[in-house]
Amino acid sequence: MIVREFEDHYEIVNQSAHALLAERLLKPWQEVMPDLDWPSLLLATTQHDQGWNPTDLRGTLNNDKPLNFLDVDLAEAAQISQRSVNWAFAQNEKCGILVAEHFHFLYGRKDTEELQEMGEELARRRDEALANCGLTQDWLKQHYQMLFWADTLSLLIVCRPSGFTRALSLKTDQYPFSFTQHSPKEYSLNPWPFAQKSYRYEYEFRRCPGRAFATEEELAEVLTRAEVHRRQVVVKAER
Repeated sequence: MIVREFEDHYEIVNQSAHALLAERLLKPWQEVMPDLDWPSLLLATTQHDQGWNPTDLRGTLNNDKPLNFLDVDLAEAAQISQRSVNWAFAQNEKCGILVAEHFHFLYGRKDTEELQEMGEELARRRDEALANCGLTQDWLKQHYQMLFWADTLSLLIVCRPSGFTRALSLKTDQYPFSFTQHSPKEYSLNPWPFAQKSYRYEYEFRRCPGRAFATEEELAEVLTRAEVHRRQVVVKAER
């Protein structure tokens, strides 16, 4: 779960909702880079965090508060990564390749034996699937950079730090970008690569009372009953 704490409530975004926003952020690139394998790329983007679903549904506590995904310990992160990769390969082999690369990039080089072993296994599965599909490392690099770009933008939007400017790049194509928040619902991307001058996006979150929870069962019950809200944001050319 992506958890934002306020004085009297929590805003909680499921990882699947974040991934869906990432996929929507990626779609305008189809006109700019039409030669990419867009069915596989969009599928991988929507599916890359499916391993979080059991955790998001039941809720996890950090002491007496909902646990934010950034605070999950590395051992559990490894289990979540494996679930995500297994799910992705079950959907489509190219999808599995991209999701395996994602978690290899995030965790595969961490300084623990467990994560190093996981990284080696992810690299093995990724490379075997690349060979089986007749794909190259260049294909992987070009497609994964797009997934990572959209994943980063989506997290910046749903985590909602205030008044930021974040530098981003697509390394293969040497596109330097700055992504700026002008207000809680307005963002700009510079340079602007699209013909259309702005895009409107929506994502779901749940609002929960900002209280201490005695057990994870109590949190799970509150999450099940929590009202679903939808927030719209606009991303446009630098003003």
